[in-house]
Amino acid sequence: MSRVGSDTTLMRSVITSGLFEIVSSVLMFCAAVVLMVLIDPLLFGITLSAVLLGAGGVLVLGRLIRRRSRDVQDAVGSMTAAVERGLSRESGLSRPPSPRIARPP
Repeated sequence: MSRVGSDTTLMRSVITSGLFEIVSSVLMFCAAVVLMVLIDPLLFGITLSAVLLGAGGVLVLGRLIRRRSRDVQDAVGSMTAAVERGLSRESGLSRPPSPRIARPP
């Protein structure tokens, strides 16, 4: 019973500290954006456009890579299915008997 109590206490502290860090990070980000706009709007515009351009590039490349990866996975699946069908048709691998095995007369 004491372990349950300590686990819930630990979870509460982790959630509370995590929530505090998220809120403080959002506030710091908003303050930084406001100060950047007040100090140098041109530099803020350049920075914002560079961030948006980079994020757009990542999104486009991510979609392209995901599509190519899915195509490759489909091709590998088709190849595996074809190999399994081909092997299931064979009753066994035919090879000559080993010389060490005596043949029945």
